Amino acid sequence: MLADALDRLVASDPGLNRLRTAGRGVVSMGSALGLERLFAGYTGAGTRGALIAMLLGAIVGMLGSLGLSAGTRVDRALTALTFPPAIGIGMTIGAAVSTDTDLLLGVFVVVLFVAVYIRRFGQRFFFAGFMIWLGYFFASFLGATYGELPRLVSDTALAAAWVLLLSLTVLHGNSARTLRTTLRAFTSRAQSVAEAAADLLTRDTRKARRRLARQQRRLDESALLIEGQLADGAAAGPRSAAELRRLLVDAQLAVDELALATQRVVRESPTADASGLRAVLRLFAGGRVANAARMAHELESRLDGADEELRRAVRRTAAAVVEYARCVERWSQPADVDEADAETFEPSVTTPMGNLPSSAAVVGQVEARGASWNPLARLPLTTRQAIQVALAGGLAIAAGRALSEQRYYWAVIAAFITFTGTATRAETFLKASNRVIGTAAGLGVAIVLANLTAGSDWAALTVILGSIFFGFYLRQVSYAYMIFFITIMVAQLYSVLHEFTDALLVLRLEETGIGAGAGVLVGLFVLPLDTRDASRLARGNLYEGLAELLRAAADRLGGSDDSAHDDLDRLARTIDGHLHQLRQILQPLTNPLALRSDGDRIRERISLYTLAASTARRVASAARRATETAPERLAEAAGALADASEALADRTRTPGPEQSFERARDGLDAARDAAPADAREPLEHALTRLLVVLRRLAERSPPHEGRTTAT
Repeated sequence: MLADALDRLVASDPGLNRLRTAGRGVVSMGSALGLERLFAGYTGAGTRGALIAMLLGAIVGMLGSLGLSAGTRVDRALTALTFPPAIGIGMTIGAAVSTDTDLLLGVFVVVLFVAVYIRRFGQRFFFAGFMIWLGYFFASFLGATYGELPRLVSDTALAAAWVLLLSLTVLHGNSARTLRTTLRAFTSRAQSVAEAAADLLTRDTRKARRRLARQQRRLDESALLIEGQLADGAAAGPRSAAELRRLLVDAQLAVDELALATQRVVRESPTADASGLRAVLRLFAGGRVANAARMAHELESRLDGADEELRRAVRRTAAAVVEYARCVERWSQPADVDEADAETFEPSVTTPMGNLPSSAAVVGQVEARGASWNPLARLPLTTRQAIQVALAGGLAIAAGRALSEQRYYWAVIAAFITFTGTATRAETFLKASNRVIGTAAGLGVAIVLANLTAGSDWAALTVILGSIFFGFYLRQVSYAYMIFFITIMVAQLYSVLHEFTDALLVLRLEETGIGAGAGVLVGLFVLPLDTRDASRLARGNLYEGLAELLRAAADRLGGSDDSAHDDLDRLARTIDGHLHQLRQILQPLTNPLALRSDGDRIRERISLYTLAASTARRVASAARRATETAPERLAEAAGALADASEALADRTRTPGPEQSFERARDGLDAARDAAPADAREPLEHALTRLLVVLRRLAERSPPHEGRTTAT
């Protein structure tokens, strides 16, 4: 029971990254808060000074737990060193304008612009921008004087030094252990795919099909995370990085085969008795892979005269289970690591702060709508977002002050955060909506807990730390969950400060709605990045990745040396990375909150892109294993499909993909007639399947859609 619970935890959080992030947040913020209190008492800062120092320490601890969570020790130290001067700059500006309300508000908009604009220079400046904004906020709204600035900056420096020390010692991650945990998550998610496939055999419903697709997506993401961890220098254990990637590609293909075989049975033979196949999948889902393989072989021998599609599915399942078991066994066994191989390993994806890249990583240079007449629309994404934040902040200030002269900064915060971690206007809308939903949902719970903990600082501190933990832990699951717990934490802070009232939280909800509304309004109509434009670029990247892999496969079949092996696996993973980016861009359109969006149609397209990427992995694996007897016409077919993929990447090209499809079909027919079955089976089937998938995608892509280019 405990082992099952642990497997589910690992599967839900590959590498335990969310758990570690939450733990770092609690330890960093809690300890920084306590340290600042001790320091304030030692220096005689007084009650007000202690409260300000503790708030500064907690916020620096929160940002530091994120900003100092990845990179080398030198990188972390350099990032931490930017915290005091950045916050000092913001405080100096804030102190200079704190006595003039109109000037303060005008400069606030400028600070918002600068805080977002400097994100273009990298992750270190992303956090520096937050610190500049934070320093301005504290100094201007506290009415800080120049004489108080040294103390405030020293409080920041103390917290930054403390969080840096924690990140280099007790909170320093172990890359090898993280890799092992993520590999365990991969196997757990593979079992979840088998379980979902068994459920689909039990009852073919839309819910069951979506669940299977979701589990396959989660498996793909865990494989990409492992790729990123290898890129970050994580030890590959007993195997070289390139070999581990190769084994993971093959294991992932085996699991894909389980799902495909199940789907074919459900689609082609819905009345067949699939109880035996379902039992095989249940054994696999329970981790008894060897038993599953043995049962599949026994079942295959007993199915003479049974439905042909069912027999084929059982045969494919048996082969897939055996292949999966081989891969898992090999990456677990000791072997000599080729040091040269480890040094030349070329990763296909990176994992900033332990996470897969956001959509902004691929669409950062896509032009906004109106580029034909508005030169601002051709600016880089960070510059456009800086303009958007400044405008949204100005609107939030104006509307927020009309509601409350003192608390309008909640509206500004909501507008500012709306453009953090988003790229398209669909993402902006959903993040703003989730912030309002999370605030509203947390309101009632926050009021109840604040009344329960009133008068007990220790109880309030416990709730605060618990809220921090769960907010960080669930942040990647849903932003609404994080805001739910942030609302509870804010209520506890005001309770400790003896300022809490029910009306105060209601006001926060209203101000949050104003700020979110300002962000949505600006995101939709001022320099908007349309989801269609972003998806067009991401789709083009996917097709170009397919073309590159198919050309590499053609070269391999044409007699290139064995060094192409690792290139094929790397290119397959590159396609997986492009697929992840495309999913991220399209996923908001499947959300019920997305207006004027056909979620079912988007899901169908995503499933086709997923099938194309999975088939590309099969092409890479089959080409890697192809012998010298592989027919030359297969190389011609791969080249023709590469041409078709390039034509799909840019639908304005002439000729289109149709002629390439016909050439590919001719090559595959000739190869089928010319080669013995054992030489053509895997690769010919993979190329044929890819031809079918690309044709279906071509039929569903509007011919007028050209490739959106970068500025």
